[in-house]
Amino acid sequence: MSIEAIIDTFGRTYYVIRPTITKATDGQFSRTYSDSAASAKGFYQPSGTSEDVFQGRQNTRTTGTVYFKGLIDIRIDDELRETNLIGSTSPVLRVVGAVNPGNIGSVSIS
Repeated sequence: MSIEAIIDTFGRTYYVIRPTITKATDGQFSRTYSDSAASAKGFYQPSGTSEDVFQGRQNTRTTGTVYFKGLIDIRIDDELRETNLIGSTSPVLRVVGAVNPGNIGSVSIS
């Protein structure tokens, strides 16, 4: 089964939420998110989990890959959510890397 067929069959709509980083007068940076302007159908394939205790509660992080069809504007630090409402209980996928297989050959190393 091709990736496109998997996306069409099992994919979900993900909203791309991009952060705005501002610097306060005291020098601290703050990250704020606004409602999504872009959405795309993609398939999330988890690859592993880790568990830790943070601030007295158990946390689980799941790493994985999200596949999309076509060219989507997704950048490192964006968030992918299943709803475009900020503050919802939708799982949040934080983008830590993005690869466009069509552009791999055009990367230049100097």
